[in-house]
Amino acid sequence: MKLKGAVVLLVLALAALGGMAAAQNTAFIGTPYASLSAATATGPGTAFKVQPASYSYTWTVVTGGTVTSATVNFEGSLDGSTWYVLDVASTSDTNWSSGEMRHVVNKPTNYLRMNVVSIAGGGSLTGTFSLFR
Repeated sequence: MKLKGAVVLLVLALAALGGMAAAQNTAFIGTPYASLSAATATGPGTAFKVQPASYSYTWTVVTGGTVTSATVNFEGSLDGSTWYVLDVASTSDTNWSSGEMRHVVNKPTNYLRMNVVSIAGGGSLTGTFSLFR
């Protein structure tokens, strides 16, 4: 009987977590998340709460249309309010290419987002990230 009660409590806890995750844009390990979706102006993309806290991230930015120059920050936050730059992708980097895979390690954070610092040329930017342990 104790096992049945424990299973019921676990199911209720997982259901509550699932509902909370949807409301808070929670990111889980192994799933790609779109922070930028065809962004055409400067400003932050969608922020995601990292569940569970992760230390390694892979991210990519793909240009669409006629982007002539762009800079995107991959940012992390401990509280969801104050953001810090974890990595930068810029068309001014000699080795940068649209869709390149970038990696950030050993920078633990509770929230992640991408922030378009600059974009020129009439195109758009789409950015995704994944979490790893």
